[in-house]
Amino acid sequence: MTSALTMSQPSLAQTGGAGQSAWYMYLGDHPITDHWGVHLETQIRREPWVEAPEQSLTRVGVNYKPFHGWTFRPGYTYVRGYSPESTDASKIRHTIFEDIEWSKKLTHVKLGQRLRFEQSFSGDRDQADDVLDWDFRERGRYRLMAEIPAFTPTKGPLPDYYSLYDEVALRFGAHNEGRTFDQNRAYGALGWNLNESFQLELGYLRQSLPVANGVIGTQNNAFQLSINSKLPFRRGLK
Repeated sequence: MTSALTMSQPSLAQTGGAGQSAWYMYLGDHPITDHWGVHLETQIRREPWVEAPEQSLTRVGVNYKPFHGWTFRPGYTYVRGYSPESTDASKIRHTIFEDIEWSKKLTHVKLGQRLRFEQSFSGDRDQADDVLDWDFRERGRYRLMAEIPAFTPTKGPLPDYYSLYDEVALRFGAHNEGRTFDQNRAYGALGWNLNESFQLELGYLRQSLPVANGVIGTQNNAFQLSINSKLPFRRGLK
């Protein structure tokens, strides 16, 4: 996606190394009017691929588009993280976030940028499902993405487009524990247009996380399967 950006691979984050996981996602931006809409998102993360739960995430937001190409989105994220030894949630996180998104089509390539600010309360759970301690963190995330169409007509299983992005997350504020760099995510995917409202993406994400001294220590390799939707919640909208 965890008092930082994710609660995955806790042992690797301390010792360095590489991990494997699979993320299954639904990402929806649903217009209600020409300027307003809702963002609905859920993620199920398993490790190493499907055997054990790693993390579950639910994110909701309100989309406001004052003019073409710009979206402002306040919202809330709820995350449950799991330890490798148990299927019971060992961590929990509540996050308020604010997004600013910009997108523009240059010839055939669609470029996009997103700036996100997060204010999070994270806690460890005991066996009685009680939160032992709350930890407050602030973070900023910047993502640069590109969606490149297939330049030849596609048929059957061939992808309709290719998706790329890189996102860096930085801690700030009085609770960053003396570490600014939080993590980096590099992503590439094949995409299919199922219809006007739905897309399917199969991708690979390389997640780089630092160890306590700030040096990149963990490389998490994540397979991603996502359904993306822009289905309007009111008839007549496109």
